[in-house]
Parts: sequence; C-alpha cells; structure tokens
Amino acid sequence: YTENPDNVLAPVVGLEYEFYDPNLAPRHSAFVQLRHSFKQDDYRYTSTQLSLNYRFKALYFSNFDLHINTKLATFFYSEDKIPVTNDQGEVIAIRDDNGFTFTAPFSFGVGSDIQITPKSFITLGYNDIFAIVWDSNGSFPLDFTV
Repeated sequence: YTENPDNVLAPVVGLEYEFYDPNLAPRHSAFVQLRHSFKQDDYRYTSTQLSLNYRFKALYFSNFDLHINTKLATFFYSEDKIPVTNDQGEVIAIRDDNGFTFTAPFSFGVGSDIQITPKSFITLGYNDIFAIVWDSNGSFPLDFTV
C-alpha cells in the first residue's frame, strides 16, 4: 500500500506475539506484530509498524492451522524519498516524506502456523491482500512473511 512502481523487493524483519486459549476459543486469537522494512538502493522507503491483529483459524489442528488475518489497528513510522519532477518529467529535487501515522486499515491476509516446539510456531503469511481503508494505488499488494 505504498508507491513502488518498479516492484523493488525490500526485506522485512518482525516479531509477533499471539494471545489465545486453546481450551476456551481454539480458532480465535489476537496478536501484536512489530515489523520493520529496510531501504533499498532503488527504493528509499522504510517503515516500522506496530499493529494489533485478529486471527481466525479456519482449519485448526494441534500442530498446524490455516488462518485468515485481520489487521485492526496500526501505528507506524515511515520515511520515503520522493522525486519531484518538472513538466518534462525530469527529476529536479528529492523531497523527504516522513512521520508517524495511526490507522485502522482492516486489511486481510491468509497464513499458516506450523508448530516447532510445544510453545512456538513458524508462521507463513500472505499479508494485506485486501484493505477496506487503505488505497492500493492501483497495484496488487505483495507482502509475504515467514
């Protein structure tokens, strides 16, 4: 949901902590996620996000699940270098755009949790496929995480 006309890949690191009770509501959970995306030579955008999310486990087994995620609220800081062009399309300046933002994007994604120890999982995800509040900029979002 950011401008990336050349589809430059950018690495992301993150940490997620899930809250759920396997006895009370095994298919439902809430989780907090912290993510940071890094700048690239060809793509000067970077962000750090802290989000509150909901997860519904459509297929649920004790050591594996397939789920749908919903990003409910996000607080993030972003930095971007935006080229300023003249009427001929020549870049005449670079504008810095940065700051903090809070939003409730209601974005949806899909994923899977695979248990590796009794209390930890590896989560695979295709995130932010569709958002009710965020504008897709006319592009289809690609956000895969492990």
